[in-house]
Amino acid sequence: MAGDPQQLGPVLRSSYSITYGLQVSYLERIMNTALYARNEKEYGQFGGYNPMLITMLEESYRSHPDILRFPSDMFYFSQVICCFPSGTSNKLSNWDELPTKGFPIIFHGVKGEEFREENS
Repeated sequence: MAGDPQQLGPVLRSSYSITYGLQVSYLERIMNTALYARNEKEYGQFGGYNPMLITMLEESYRSHPDILRFPSDMFYFSQVICCFPSGTSNKLSNWDELPTKGFPIIFHGVKGEEFREENS
């Protein structure tokens, strides 16, 4: 089985599914059992998890360090480190349109409505 229980979980509309606990994914349910529990004392050198059962992504090459820091700290015990090439990660840090120079994040509001298409 592969996946990340910290990512988006199932979205349910069926009361039958909710009644039987399916709003929590199977992966998330097994991660809450003793076998898969985090144990820093016994498996500290492996991110706190038994390496025979769990492998965790620890290096990210896809995000700027300022973007990666929050999810790493909040969901992954500060164990995900940024390996994004520094020359690339700072390429747009001084772009004229940035509200805060040196901080390459823009929050942009979008007007619209949320709806689900019939065939989606």
